[in-house]
Amino acid sequence: MLKRDRETLRTSELFEGAPQEALDRWLSDEGCWTVGAGSGETILGCMEFCRCLGVLLRGRATVYKVCPGGRKVILSVLEQGKTFGMSTLFYEAAACPTEIVASGACRMVFFSKELVERAFAESPEFARSYVTLLSRKIHFLNRRLATFVEADCRDKLLSYLSGIYAGGESVLLPGSMSELAQTLGVGRASLYRAFDALEEEGILCRDGRNILVRNAERLSIE
Repeated sequence: MLKRDRETLRTSELFEGAPQEALDRWLSDEGCWTVGAGSGETILGCMEFCRCLGVLLRGRATVYKVCPGGRKVILSVLEQGKTFGMSTLFYEAAACPTEIVASGACRMVFFSKELVERAFAESPEFARSYVTLLSRKIHFLNRRLATFVEADCRDKLLSYLSGIYAGGESVLLPGSMSELAQTLGVGRASLYRAFDALEEEGILCRDGRNILVRNAERLSIE
């Protein structure tokens, strides 16, 4: 593994508290391997299901929920250093509940279930980070669920943006306006009106797919 990839892993939210010598040992274990993926290639899904923990070392990927009939709903976007595969690592599901697709050239590192279990025993810091991150993901999914139960298009949009906002001055939509409308289950005209309403309220300002945040408190996950 390249030095920059090791640094990405070491500073990631999952491994930043783990001892350096322990991380080096895990990376040298046969239960750890790296994989590359090209744009549009499925990283993890029903056909590529693997019960393991993954971390995105380079690139960007989109997480979809595949609905009945084949319709895909964007759940989130994975950036460098983000973790995936936690929901199925210790749950004996027959298939992966989501599909992760590379948005460009990507590189990932995978850890087997057996290796993760040993890591828990060897490093309380890693175990604590894992539980903390899993709790954050549960909270995030609860917020995303609110997106689909809201009756009003404006509230659906606000809930969705709250779910993908990670702080800072802006948030980037993971797809087009048409894809967002499909994800929220609303018409494009209604979606544009909802954006206009949030702009009038001084919450945000839309510039294409880039959403400038004017009122961070309204978009922060509590």
